[in-house]
Amino acid sequence: SFYPMISSAPRIVARPDPGALDPETGFSYGDPSPQPSRPYLVGSSQPGRLFMKRTAQAVWSGALADGKGSISTQSSVLKDQPYSFKTRFQDESGKSGANPEELIAAAHASCFAMQLSHFLAEAGHPAKKLTVDAEVTIGPVPTGGQAISKSALTLRGDVPGMTEGQFLEQANKAKAGCPVSKALGPIEITLDAKLVS
Repeated sequence: SFYPMISSAPRIVARPDPGALDPETGFSYGDPSPQPSRPYLVGSSQPGRLFMKRTAQAVWSGALADGKGSISTQSSVLKDQPYSFKTRFQDESGKSGANPEELIAAAHASCFAMQLSHFLAEAGHPAKKLTVDAEVTIGPVPTGGQAISKSALTLRGDVPGMTEGQFLEQANKAKAGCPVSKALGPIEITLDAKLVS
């Protein structure tokens, strides 16, 4: 995975050469133009790696079937966004309001696209455009209740100079390696990937 992480006890150290790439993350340490060395944060337990924490809040009032709730995210992209039993389990169009499964789908699609973009650039073929759809399935299970059972990724990529075989190799590598895929490990993850121009 290429994502940086930050620990709970950061410290200041001398910055590597400006413009140098971190071999583990693929990120540039900074502006490649000549400049004085500047400090950057690293964790005390794993120097050079940053542990990021992201938060969301859900507020729910009432019972399951007739209650209602709201979702807010740290970035404020979602702010008191309403959701309910209906928006989650009764509206098959998924358009009457927010639901947890679409948030998982958004997380998976966006994470996978970022991971793949890194692998493609690393292979010498930066993507012109990657379009990723994720479909997350939830349904009843024999033991009772509901369970998320699958995330289906559909990828269409415009990647100049890359063969279909090379593209599929990198796409499958990203499917296995993106942090959200790893978090969804117990469920089935499928990938339909094609090159387009």
